[in-house]
Amino acid sequence: MSDMSSTRQTIDEQLSAIGSALRDRRVRAGLTQEDLAQQADVSLGAVQNLEHGKGSSVRTLLRVTRLLNTDQWVEALQPPRAPTVSPMQRLREQKSAAKRTRVRRGVSRSSTA
Repeated sequence: MSDMSSTRQTIDEQLSAIGSALRDRRVRAGLTQEDLAQQADVSLGAVQNLEHGKGSSVRTLLRVTRLLNTDQWVEALQPPRAPTVSPMQRLREQKSAAKRTRVRRGVSRSSTA
């Protein structure tokens, strides 16, 4: 193992840090856990688990972070979006890129006179 792995937080530590940060945001927003649960459309137990670092579903995390205006935390984890390409456009490009070559089927005739 590298030295870097010894300085990384454990998953439990990360969950606890996220939970604490969300609890701070909730309190600053003047919401109770019950208010947050109701407004985010999640259960009270889900909010309590999230805030205590006991884990949560991704759906709960997304609902809570959106409600607390901290969803940029989660957006930072999303992979970059690939540009969308129409399947028909891709086919047209492939056809135009393919060079057409004419095959000559000539039969060699020897002229005997």
